[in-house]
Amino acid sequence: MRASACACALLLASAHGAVVQELKFVADAKQLEAAAGGVVVVGLFGAGDGAEKRGFMHAAKSAEFQDEGWAVAWSGEPKIVDYFGFSTPSMVVYRVFDVNGTRCAPTPERYNATMGGGWTYRGLKSFVFAVSFPPVSLFPVPPPPKALAEPLDDAKVDEDAYDDLEERRVAELKAFLVLRTAENQRLTAALKQTTVPKLVVYMHDERYFDVHEEEGAALLSFAKHSLGRVVVVKMTLDDNPLAEPIAAMGGFTMDEIREGAGGLRPTGIFLGSEGTMPFDGLYVEEALHWALNDFFEQGAGGSDAKWEPKPKKKKRKKKRAAELR
Repeated sequence: MRASACACALLLASAHGAVVQELKFVADAKQLEAAAGGVVVVGLFGAGDGAEKRGFMHAAKSAEFQDEGWAVAWSGEPKIVDYFGFSTPSMVVYRVFDVNGTRCAPTPERYNATMGGGWTYRGLKSFVFAVSFPPVSLFPVPPPPKALAEPLDDAKVDEDAYDDLEERRVAELKAFLVLRTAENQRLTAALKQTTVPKLVVYMHDERYFDVHEEEGAALLSFAKHSLGRVVVVKMTLDDNPLAEPIAAMGGFTMDEIREGAGGLRPTGIFLGSEGTMPFDGLYVEEALHWALNDFFEQGAGGSDAKWEPKPKKKKRKKKRAAELR
């Protein structure tokens, strides 16, 4: 209960535009009733934790975390530290799904500085990305199901219960859309950044892993065992604003993506700060681990994997009618 209240309050703090919110009062952690779907990152520090705080602030002020998909805060107040219930120094991420990707109440995950590489920019940021997403994400996040998106059929619902049920449906729809927006914002940031490598899986057929369940299970297991090393994102090809720019980061055209793996299996691309590497093999866990290790050990090569937004076409100014005469 307390963790949920903390998460809610931090989201409220971020909504007012502060990139890294300083918490001074316990009341700050009790204001908001419901979390807005974002992932909460909080740093807790004592009087002698200057170096750790500097490392945290360096990572916390990353451009990726300025979107509403995250809320980032810190405190050095003993009463706030006691409220959260963690020793100092600590960085805690409250995520809204379990290890299988099932949505749940905000759950705290504490950064282990010894295992994570210390209070370094890369170590802290890698941990935040590792726990900010389900093991395997889908971008863009699917729209709400039909039963939630459309008004109730009053012919099929008891007249006395209709108003209450419709009000509940609308509330659930609003909550779903807020969660969807926040998750899409986090995924957009993850796809654009290069600090933490990612495996982008372009699906020629969106139902591929539903039909080939063993390959879907292998991808999920690989992702679980690779948390912190790589962010795994499945992407649709159609109606996807990031499909082409992400492919370009890897040095590929959309035609090459569509032709990858013979157009049968999904086309995978590993992208990171050192470059890119395609994956067009079978989605078997051993093959995926081998490919990821090869990506790290032998160097990615290929494209430099820098994010370049798709240039906007310049609009031609319409000549005035008088000039055309």
